[in-house]
Amino acid sequence: HRVNGYPAIKFFPGTKTPHPYTEGKLMNDYEDFEGKRETSEIVEWAIRKIPKHAIPVTESSLDGFLARNSSIPKAIVATKGELSPRFQTLAAQFKGRLFLGHSTSSYIFGKYDIHATPTLIVLGDDGVKDTYDFSTETVNEFLNRHALPDPNKKEKAKKKKATSASDVVTLFESDFDEEVIASDIPVLVKFYAPWCGHCKNLAPHWDAASTQLKGKVKIAKVDCTMQSALCQRFSVSGYPTILEFPGEKKYSGPRDTEGIVQYGLDLAG
Repeated sequence: HRVNGYPAIKFFPGTKTPHPYTEGKLMNDYEDFEGKRETSEIVEWAIRKIPKHAIPVTESSLDGFLARNSSIPKAIVATKGELSPRFQTLAAQFKGRLFLGHSTSSYIFGKYDIHATPTLIVLGDDGVKDTYDFSTETVNEFLNRHALPDPNKKEKAKKKKATSASDVVTLFESDFDEEVIASDIPVLVKFYAPWCGHCKNLAPHWDAASTQLKGKVKIAKVDCTMQSALCQRFSVSGYPTILEFPGEKKYSGPRDTEGIVQYGLDLAG
């Protein structure tokens, strides 16, 4: 990838084109970052490069959005500014099953009685069919309830079952106290962000440990991009952060399955 010096920062958009030096073989496209090596500038540059999969919805484009393939459900995310990378990824993930639009238009806010942002709505024949409650389920679960069936769902389920087993409890603001504070067994809670590399590395170990500790220690997780109030409540400032309950003690032990399980067994007594 023509790395001639260090550090080299490159953005890979996920597309490929034929390369003249490889006899037309498809090669990953990329773009070099040539700005200042400062956090704000790197973040702003990376965000600008994220593919825009969500469909812009304004007063003038609303009719066109609603007229798209009538058999495919439609949803709109209303925000005051740029749409987060998380929702852009979801728009791509649900392609062919649900059209995900994005609007910052006061006209759209008024038409669908939107008073706070972000708000995610699913549209029906007569207006708003359903509104997402950020405290009760994940965005994926909400969109899956309204999207067309996933044609690859059975195959994905078989693959997931064959590669991993998990008893991790997904927590929301609405059930945190019941699941954690009032739990009759110790609880380890992972506060994470889906884009975090260290969180991704920890995930399979967290899943495996949850099954081995089932009934002795409850292994749980909180997605801080969706449950920000919970993460603020416990002063989470980095990912992943693992807290032990009761006591809210910060876990600083091993991040592998064996280490987590042993810590859990010691915790359970």
